Amino acid sequence: MLVAASGALALGSFWLLQTMQERNNSDVHGKAHSKPDYYVEKFNFIRLSKTGEVRYNVSGEKLIHYPIDDSYEITSPIVQGLTPHQAPMIVSAKQAKIEQDRKKIHLIDNVQMQRAAYGKNKKFDLKTQYLLILPEQDMMQTNQKVDATLGQSVVTAGGMSLNNKTHELHLTNGVRSTLPASNR
Repeated sequence: MLVAASGALALGSFWLLQTMQERNNSDVHGKAHSKPDYYVEKFNFIRLSKTGEVRYNVSGEKLIHYPIDDSYEITSPIVQGLTPHQAPMIVSAKQAKIEQDRKKIHLIDNVQMQRAAYGKNKKFDLKTQYLLILPEQDMMQTNQKVDATLGQSVVTAGGMSLNNKTHELHLTNGVRSTLPASNR
């Protein structure tokens, strides 16, 4: 009888130890990593090119890192693209999510883009509710409504793609524009 009670106690202790270890392992490898592991307030991240030149910088009120997918959420982001021989392009929004090893920046809610006039190029402004920036390709795109102005020209479209390297802007879905009268 004493042997049976000791055996039951040993099995119960073994079961309790196994249960506790499984719970700890699931916390370490599961839900604990879906929570943020750090945050930074009032930050400025600068990305350099291979030659050491500043390519772009991202700043904001708060940056939160999620280790489960190595993504970042940003409150009040400002992305400043710095391309040589061009005026800086500044994009702001209420929120952003950065993913895929910083290769995709999703700007969400009240997205505004501005580039000052430089050389023969006119001032450019754009407003939308969502914008995907692909910084490695120097491209931006959205499938949401955009309102854009280039100098005195006003354009509204259902989506767009902008290649900053080639200066190509493709507008899609119900494009409407107002162009200033030309001086003859």
